[in-house]
Amino acid sequence: PLCMSPSWIQRYLCFAQSTEVIYDNIKEIDDKVAQLSKKEYDCTTVYITFETEQAQRYILETLTTSIHNANRQSIPTDFPVECLFRDKHLLRVKEPDEPNSIRWMDLNVSDLNCFIQRAMTFFLSICLLVGCAFLIYLARKRNAFTASIIITILNRLTPMVVKFLNSFEAHRNQSSYQASQFIKITLFRWVNTAVITLVITPFTDTLQNGPFLINSIFSICITEMTVNPVLQMLNYMSNFQMHVLGPRAVDQRRMNLHFQGGYYEIGERYTAMTKVLFFTLFYCTLFPLGFFFATVTLVITYWTDKYSLLRTWMAAPQIGPEISDFTRKIFLPLAVLAYAIVGSYQYASFPFDNACSTNENMMSEYVNRHFVKDLSGALFTIDNIAEDSSIYKYCSQDMMRFSPPAFPAVPKFQEDGSKWMNDTQEGFSAVYGWFSFAALFAIGFSIISFNLFAFRSYFFKVYKPRGNATDLQFSKEEGINGYIPQIKLPGYAFPLLTTNTDHLIPDMIGWADPNKSYDHHNMVFDVPKIAKEIAKKRSEDDEAKGEQKHEQ
Repeated sequence: PLCMSPSWIQRYLCFAQSTEVIYDNIKEIDDKVAQLSKKEYDCTTVYITFETEQAQRYILETLTTSIHNANRQSIPTDFPVECLFRDKHLLRVKEPDEPNSIRWMDLNVSDLNCFIQRAMTFFLSICLLVGCAFLIYLARKRNAFTASIIITILNRLTPMVVKFLNSFEAHRNQSSYQASQFIKITLFRWVNTAVITLVITPFTDTLQNGPFLINSIFSICITEMTVNPVLQMLNYMSNFQMHVLGPRAVDQRRMNLHFQGGYYEIGERYTAMTKVLFFTLFYCTLFPLGFFFATVTLVITYWTDKYSLLRTWMAAPQIGPEISDFTRKIFLPLAVLAYAIVGSYQYASFPFDNACSTNENMMSEYVNRHFVKDLSGALFTIDNIAEDSSIYKYCSQDMMRFSPPAFPAVPKFQEDGSKWMNDTQEGFSAVYGWFSFAALFAIGFSIISFNLFAFRSYFFKVYKPRGNATDLQFSKEEGINGYIPQIKLPGYAFPLLTTNTDHLIPDMIGWADPNKSYDHHNMVFDVPKIAKEIAKKRSEDDEAKGEQKHEQ
């Protein structure tokens, strides 16, 4: 059954290949592997495991140097000469990520290629973001509820799209990969949920009754509070795999794959939290009830994530603190900055009607009842215009679109004869506006300092141990993995090893197949040259052991 030709449905709908084509492909790949195995390759990265934490810290404090010195082979005056590699080379030494976070296939990609790849995927992300904005605009022209549903669907699809884009990027560890994915997903969800809704809404529709901005904010709050948790609890993809695809799998290996559980990434879960917080702070001046919805949404998210983490999701790889650092030092301050700046503009723009009083009384010809047509041609009646009624004229209150730009949003930017703020609003707008200016300066300085600190390792030695070293020994601790090269591929329940495991302690690999040996999962046996060397070495070891037994 494993060599059975695919049916016509599999060929035309799933693009399945015939057994003959698969066989030819395997043979071609084997020939290519045999040719590549004859070449020699330079080592790019070396991972060292220490028995104690004290030894690790001593080496890192002694050998760590700046990236600039390592690239230019500029040996610092205080660097111990006896620690140079081969008595002349300065190595770049740093503390690595966890073993199961290393992306072994990307270790030999240069920094320049990594930068180009990430720049291209970021550009494509911006293009997709523009497309999402246009789609939301079309839905918003229909009604607010449709727009909120489209926003929720886009937020659900965003991780899959970003994951596809990130597959074209090279990252040396899972922390860097998920940090890149986290930035893109956060950008998508923040803009789709909050920014686009404000941009596409006409200024005078901000506080109107009906399907306008406030109604859109309310609809988004409801859908975020209900739709996402319900879809997550339904777990429809995993249930479909376990109850439909799993029992119909053609072998045990493929059946086991359907019972692994849903895959989650910590970066995507962080964006779910920051999206709600950013949306609430972005519109809190217009919609203070959003804090209540945000509280309920975050509580529901906490319990649904906890249930999924313990019941339905598969284990995720261990990663470093990059995502939490980005959230704490960049994205949360940016959310507070958006609250300060957007809130100041929204408060200063009340009452959002673009009408300013002229302080003149109504002319006699306008007194009493009048019939008026609006822009759509509909006829309506204005009753009881009194003689003491004030005359209003058009004036732009949208300070965000003033030319030249009006920042901070303070009363002095009102034009003479076109003032709409009363004394109380002017006083508070001045305080609010200058507070937003101070927030921009403080948060901007904080973010710039964080980024400068991240680049500081290029010119300075930045290693600094955290906390006190423990007395634990690596060889005596259970559950600690070693740096064993292995690749996780779709369609396989266990990773594929890429190194000889004969002299390794099994606990260092981090997993074990109860039915098959590590050789079954080892790719080195697909290389004839290496396979012969391993077989020869094993034969010699067996002969040596036999001779020792005979002597005893």
